Amino acid sequence: MAFPFPQVIAFALILPLSAASAAAQISQQNMPSGTSAAGADVLDGSLSPECRAPADELYRVADLKRVAAILAERRPLKVLALGASGGEIGAGPASPTYGSRLEEELRNVLSTRYVDVEARGIPGEMASDAPEHIENAVTEIRPDLLVWKVGLHDALARTEIEPFATSVRELVDWLHSHEIDVILIDPPYTAAVAGDGYYESLVGAIRDVALRTGTPLVLRFSALRFLSQQKTDAARNQFLLQELGRRCVPEYVARVIALSIGGSNPPSPRARAP
Repeated sequence: MAFPFPQVIAFALILPLSAASAAAQISQQNMPSGTSAAGADVLDGSLSPECRAPADELYRVADLKRVAAILAERRPLKVLALGASGGEIGAGPASPTYGSRLEEELRNVLSTRYVDVEARGIPGEMASDAPEHIENAVTEIRPDLLVWKVGLHDALARTEIEPFATSVRELVDWLHSHEIDVILIDPPYTAAVAGDGYYESLVGAIRDVALRTGTPLVLRFSALRFLSQQKTDAARNQFLLQELGRRCVPEYVARVIALSIGGSNPPSPRARAP
C-alpha cells in the first residue's frame, strides 16, 4: 500500500523511540568512519565526535551584532528558541531538554554563565501563520536572539515555496528591525525525503532567505544527510538518526554563534577529543 508523502515523513520522524535507549546507543559510537586521516581534517573538530561533519555541511555564518555587543559588555544574553524539539510532527511545546541542552551548550561555548534560553513550540505552525505567535512571544520575552526551526510543517503540507519564502523573509526583516538577531535552522533529513525535489527546494528557499537577509543558518538537512552516510548505528537506523539530530543541533547553534561573532569555540571537556 502506498502512503502519501506527509504520512511517510511524519512516520519517519515521530514513531515512539526511547530517548534513553537511543542516547545509549549513540554514545557508544565513535567518530564517523570512512574518512582518511587527511579527510578527517575537514570535519569540524570542535564538535562531539558523533556530530562532526564538514563546515559547509553544517552552517552559514553571518553577523550577530547584538549578540556580539552583549557578550562584549558581559551582559546577560536572552535567547528564544522556537520550534518543537528536533522538529517532531504534531509536537506540542518544545521539549525542555532542547532548551536546557541549548542553554548548557551556549554557556560552555561562549564562556559565560549569563545565558537564558526560553524554548517555545509552535505546534503545526506554517510560516504564513507564524508572525502573530512569534511577535507575541517576542513581546513577552524580549529576546536578544531568536533561534527558529523553520519549514518542516510547510514541507509536509507542500506549501507553495515562493509565498513561504516571502513569509519567512518578512518575519526575519521584522525581527532585525526590532534589533533582534536571528538564526534559522532548516528542516531535518530522513530517508523518506531522499531525492524529493520539493523538499530540497524548500530547504534551498530557506538558505536563500538566510543569504538575502544576512542571517546565520544551521544546515540541519545537510548535516543529517552527511551523518546518515557514515558507518554508524545512527546511519543505519532513522530513529537513532533523528535522536542524534536532537543531540547535535544545540552544538551546531552554539558553533554558528561563536563563528558569527568572530569568536572561537573552545573544546568542551565532555566529548571533543577525537
